[in-house]
Amino acid sequence: MIEADTFIPHVRDGRATYGCLEALRGFDSHADIATVTVGGNDLLELFYARNRQPSLGQQNVSDVLDQIELVYDLIALKAETVIVNTVYDPSDGDLSRAAEIGVPKTAHSSLLSMNSTIRRLASERGFLLCDLELLFKGHGFWSSEPWIVQHIEPNLEGATQIAKAWHQLAKNSGVDRLIYTAFDN
Repeated sequence: MIEADTFIPHVRDGRATYGCLEALRGFDSHADIATVTVGGNDLLELFYARNRQPSLGQQNVSDVLDQIELVYDLIALKAETVIVNTVYDPSDGDLSRAAEIGVPKTAHSSLLSMNSTIRRLASERGFLLCDLELLFKGHGFWSSEPWIVQHIEPNLEGATQIAKAWHQLAKNSGVDRLIYTAFDN
């Protein structure tokens, strides 16, 4: 779908930033273009942990943001062009329904903060930004045209829209040979 000449996936469902860092450290090549999506699973892990131990505080969200910065620092060394992605909101901002998929209402403000940080870091580092939060708006889990299955995973249409967005970003940036390496959580 992304019309890549070569695609090297380093992608694992459920992976958090520490897993992405491990994959990046083990990647000894240099990619023409790399995509990275991190942070969503980290937030879910934090909020599930808070349900078990309510004393965990906001400082943990800042730890996730620090980990994202480490991922971005390392991926900048591994790829000529980097596409970073914000994290979409499977609830489409409907906080009253977020609990139905196991996401506490309090997670929404952390998601917005994280995406704001991702946008800022992309700009500061000269990365291309694929704004999945905006792209997926209106296609959350309960919408009439969802791009999500199993509460948080993109379905075929969601994955197709992501691929189209990545391809367009790469073409607009002047990348002529599309060898993608994907890192995510």
